[in-house]
Amino acid sequence: QTPLSEHRAKTIIMALVGSVTPTAVSYTVGGLLWGVMPLAGLIAAMGSGAAVAGAATRVMGDLFIDHFELGGGADFDLADLRGRLRARSAA
Repeated sequence: QTPLSEHRAKTIIMALVGSVTPTAVSYTVGGLLWGVMPLAGLIAAMGSGAAVAGAATRVMGDLFIDHFELGGGADFDLADLRGRLRARSAA
């Protein structure tokens, strides 16, 4: 078997963050509103999922742009990216 490389693991993590986060948010929002107003819950779930997916894609793209502009390569450091993300969210 081929061992899981660090690069592949990071790629999988970023893909999961970009796909699981919007889905979890849309299920949560839709589930909360479904009991009160079923149609509004469905619409809110679809809208919030799309909005969070767009935001997650934008944030990850900005982090990668910053990384490559600073001379980074394919061997990015997750701790460094996490620090940049926290700095962006604080600003």
